[in-house]
Amino acid sequence: MTMKTRAEEMANWFEAATRDNGDAFTKTRDGAPEWVRDVIHAAHGVHDLMPDDWTYGITRAAVDWISDADDDADMEDGASDFAESEVEVYTSQLLDWLAGPLHRIELADEALEDGAEGIAHAARQAQAEEARGIFAAVVEALAGLDDEDDEDDEGAAA
Repeated sequence: MTMKTRAEEMANWFEAATRDNGDAFTKTRDGAPEWVRDVIHAAHGVHDLMPDDWTYGITRAAVDWISDADDDADMEDGASDFAESEVEVYTSQLLDWLAGPLHRIELADEALEDGAEGIAHAARQAQAEEARGIFAAVVEALAGLDDEDDEDDEGAAA
């Protein structure tokens, strides 16, 4: 199974939900296979995160991006395009994101050291960096599943 096909299958396991307080979030459907959870765990593992709504949402967006990509798309080049397309537009949303896990402050500090002009610009760069890392983790996890499928096929042929 190709990465694109696996991403298309995984995309069907996500759903939008709403908490009692009205907050929308992304989750997996009941009965999702273990490999779907493994890919989600890989995405959260980029910064050793506990389950995080933003990371779930970006994981879903990455899976959707991969499933919509051309068959010959270069996923390394796609990581930056994906990340830039996912950065929050509104400063209030960026600051909410920045107030999450502490590693995000470190990412913003690094962006400031690299020349970001102000906290909003640093937060945008930090969010793009986190999105790039999550995208790369999803690509790697899906590619690993393809490798496992290839090994299973070889074992069955023997």
